[in-house]
Amino acid sequence: RLRALVDRHYAQFERLDESLSRRFLRDLETRARPYLRTFRRAGERYGIDWRLLAAVGYQESKWRPNAVSHQGAYGLMQIVLPTARDLALTNPSNPTKNIMAGAKYIDQLRDLVPVEATEPDRTYLALAAYNVGIGHLNDALELTKRQGADPSQWADVRERLPQLSDPAVYRDLRYGYARGSETVNYVENIRAFHDLMIWVATRDQLLSSRR
Repeated sequence: RLRALVDRHYAQFERLDESLSRRFLRDLETRARPYLRTFRRAGERYGIDWRLLAAVGYQESKWRPNAVSHQGAYGLMQIVLPTARDLALTNPSNPTKNIMAGAKYIDQLRDLVPVEATEPDRTYLALAAYNVGIGHLNDALELTKRQGADPSQWADVRERLPQLSDPAVYRDLRYGYARGSETVNYVENIRAFHDLMIWVATRDQLLSSRR
């Protein structure tokens, strides 16, 4: 599917402005450094690109290990206490344990999305669930199916998520209202941060080869 292919490579950059890109690259050189090894270990353990995990951490907390949200989410990966208990995370402020728990949770969520979903769509859908909750994601998947689109494709689900804030739509769904537009922005930002990390690695390799 040409549309899905184009979306996979370019759509995320529509939402990431230049100032945010510059701030991310600056923080990657400074704030991220103490945690990159842990992101690599977590990626190896759970079969997730470590750069994507790092991108999640940036979107969630800007790589601040002591971050606490108004919703009661803690640490680099912003894990709420009920989820922390399910993951046996006893100290959410410990950056190593928090990163490992966040990666484990994303891996668990990948098992809950449609079996037909292949990578990278499977992980994008899991990231949406990480943000909005698996119940609301399931509502979006059901809505996608009702509207004749493919619930295994992130590009199709992404178009339906904003409808979860429309009373004419969410009243007919199991889990009701959700700020689906925020979830779309969340996933697209992570995709863009991930691609920026890949770009940095490619740039550094090219510079090294020319020395």
